[in-house]
Amino acid sequence: MKLKMLFSLLFIIVVFAIGFTIKEKNNLVFESSIVKVDLINCTVYDLVNIPGIGEAKAKNIIDYRNKYNFTKKEDVMKVSGIGKATYNKIKNYIYVSEKIIKLNDEKINVNKATISELESLPGIGKTTAEKIVNYRLYKKIEDFEDLYNIGLKRTILSNLEGMIDF
Repeated sequence: MKLKMLFSLLFIIVVFAIGFTIKEKNNLVFESSIVKVDLINCTVYDLVNIPGIGEAKAKNIIDYRNKYNFTKKEDVMKVSGIGKATYNKIKNYIYVSEKIIKLNDEKINVNKATISELESLPGIGKTTAEKIVNYRLYKKIEDFEDLYNIGLKRTILSNLEGMIDF
């Protein structure tokens, strides 16, 4: 009788140990599979893949970025529809990259670029690209100050250093 009880107890311990090991492996796989999204360079598609972010919130994030830019990931709480609770759900999925200055000959000329070429620049969305194209119909863009006068924020302009020419 004692032997049966000992085998039963041993069996239960082994089953729990196996179950615990499998659970831990699954958690490790989940944690390592989290893809982080850079708020500076992401698309709506990138954002909707984050749990808790739908298309409307993703568009709000992109609109905010195009107007004000992000300096830290907590800035996402300034976006309409994203409060502290949503931020706590998504904070492990987002980050803000540091400014990267591109130093090569492949600069985009803002006076010749198409709307899609302008949109490829960090912080430049469709509306801003259209503003630039419309502005240059009347006057050549000479420098960063002209872009500031069109409506680009200083933080966005600083991210464009080394990426554009006039």
